[in-house]
Amino acid sequence: MGLTPWQKVEGFEFDHIIYKKKQHTEMEGWVGRIAFNRPEKLNAFSITL
Repeated sequence: MGLTPWQKVEGFEFDHIIYKKKQHTEMEGWVGRIAFNRPEKLNAFSITL
């Protein structure tokens, strides 16, 4: 499978959210990944993020 490494998406700067993308070279499309970055809260979601 032809995937590029994960890269940070410029213009999306959040304190507790990570947004990255990678390109699928065989299908000529992109894959996005959104993750919580709150290790002190075991990456749990809350309304006050």
